[in-house]
Amino acid sequence: MIEVHEEPVRRHTSSLADSGNMEEKLTLSERSQFRRRDAENTAFGEVRDLIARLRQASELSDRLELILETVISQHGFQGAAICGWIQPGGRVRCLANRGLADAEQQAAARWTVNAAKSQTFRRSRAPFTRLSIPPAPTGRTAVVIPLLGRDRLLGSFVLLGPSAEERARHDVDTLTLLGSLASLFMEQSQYREEAESSREARLEQIETLAESGQALASGREITDICDNILAVLCGLFSARAGWIMLYNHDEGALNVATYRGLGRERLSHASIRPDSGIAGRVFRTRESVFVEDVQKDPLFVYRDAAVRAGLRPLLAVPLLVRSEAIGVLGVFLPALPRDGRERRWMMEAAEVFAGQAAAAIQNAQLYQRLEQAYERERRIAETFQHALLSDVPEHLDGIEVGHIYRAALDESVLGGDFYDVFPLPDSRVAFVIGDVSGKGLAAAVQTARVKFGIRGFASNDPAPDRVLERMRQALIQQGGYEGFVSVFLAVFDPRSRSLAFANAGHEPPMLRRADGRIEWLSRTATVLGISLPISDEVSAQSVTIKSNDQLLMYTDGLTEVRRSGKFLGRPGLLDAWEKLADLPPQESVAQLFEAVRDYARGQLKDDAAMLAIRFLPRRHPHADGADGRRDR
Repeated sequence: MIEVHEEPVRRHTSSLADSGNMEEKLTLSERSQFRRRDAENTAFGEVRDLIARLRQASELSDRLELILETVISQHGFQGAAICGWIQPGGRVRCLANRGLADAEQQAAARWTVNAAKSQTFRRSRAPFTRLSIPPAPTGRTAVVIPLLGRDRLLGSFVLLGPSAEERARHDVDTLTLLGSLASLFMEQSQYREEAESSREARLEQIETLAESGQALASGREITDICDNILAVLCGLFSARAGWIMLYNHDEGALNVATYRGLGRERLSHASIRPDSGIAGRVFRTRESVFVEDVQKDPLFVYRDAAVRAGLRPLLAVPLLVRSEAIGVLGVFLPALPRDGRERRWMMEAAEVFAGQAAAAIQNAQLYQRLEQAYERERRIAETFQHALLSDVPEHLDGIEVGHIYRAALDESVLGGDFYDVFPLPDSRVAFVIGDVSGKGLAAAVQTARVKFGIRGFASNDPAPDRVLERMRQALIQQGGYEGFVSVFLAVFDPRSRSLAFANAGHEPPMLRRADGRIEWLSRTATVLGISLPISDEVSAQSVTIKSNDQLLMYTDGLTEVRRSGKFLGRPGLLDAWEKLADLPPQESVAQLFEAVRDYARGQLKDDAAMLAIRFLPRRHPHADGADGRRDR
């Protein structure tokens, strides 16, 4: 609340009182002056009493009512009112009224509006003006005293009654002082309303910034994030132009990431050194700046573009992440801030938002680098995997082969599924299927180790159990990979029609006999890659193969697909395969995969691989020649 000090009034009235005993000694002229000073003393005493009462009131309406009460009770007016604005630019209304009819209030409001538009109150030296009002039965007249603030008209002080002008002229000093008090309280109230309105507007802006910051945090593309940042900040400050520059460590330069409102010059590819320009200064000092007119600032690099676009005031703030500058953000303001308070607010708001924006940009940069690294790894892993699966023959003497591999729904991360078919000495053939734990390049490298390791060990000693045991020991000795490998290895001897196999923790293949019976080639050891006691070494089993028997090997990417939470499982895979048993192996695995994908409604969560073998009828022992070179 603004305090009204009584001390000047007290000193003035005391001096007048002390001179009371001298009245009879004065001349006529001096007596006239004395009476005028006595009237002033009465006026100041009246105001002093009013101030004491005003201090007890806190609301604007109560204070204005006290002023009107004093005017009517002490000065003989029949009515009085105060009209004005609560907020600049709002509607004029009657803030306090004692005895004015509706028509008289409307006339006072019209005078106030017209006076504000025409600025007549500034040109007139008279303390009050006659007010034209509709004819009233009482024949009252009215005068109006303009209520002035520091830089604008606040409202009007309307006084009604018989001979209103004469009364106002007689008590002009007191009435003017009362009007000044009304102006003081009205301006105080307006400032309070403006401050509250500004506070609410800034709270809304802060909420907008917070929401925008959360939205930015979820973005991944740097260009989109920068465009959104600039759009939000330009919207916040009603700016029509701006730019964002990001620092490129490789180039040692600030490059324009995005801009708006600066024409089609070469800004999209522009860059500056960190030791030049306004952006360079902000980047180096990590401090925000206001530039009143970039067209006159020699540091501004793009003055020509600013001149053509009619841009002048600039606010530039650094993009900081943990006190490290990663770039600079600049917006061209429609006008300079009105005062230091607004200037500080704009700078603080921009800096808060720039902090959120910088974090979002850095996250996007990190994500982009990770994505590029993942893409490089994916391409290498894909090349590895293609090489691992591309050399499987479809036909060998005595067998017919079908195979298929499909990556998961997310093809950017390749798995470790693999299979292999390769000939061995003495006309034998080896079948392998396996699954290396993990994803990506590391899994692909481990897959290559296992596949070619098995080939190498089998060429020296084809017994499946000894091959896998050597592979286990090799993986343990090599180290460097924390995962494991499940493997099924079978060796078919067409001369004895025997199929020897070892299963190290892999899904049990299905052996479908020609008469329709199903046999499961179960596990004979745990997975490879884990150090285990000697008693748990890999063991082997053997079955006899007859003409037209079929073998289906697969990975768990097929049995673990789901529909409504229910796994397909081995029984489901078997049911689907039996319906396709009469087809050639390649056609059967292709259609079997489609059946599995249909079950999962296209949602494959893991890689899937299948290898199908059909054992053909025994050929004549001399069909290949006496030396048997064809099998070799």
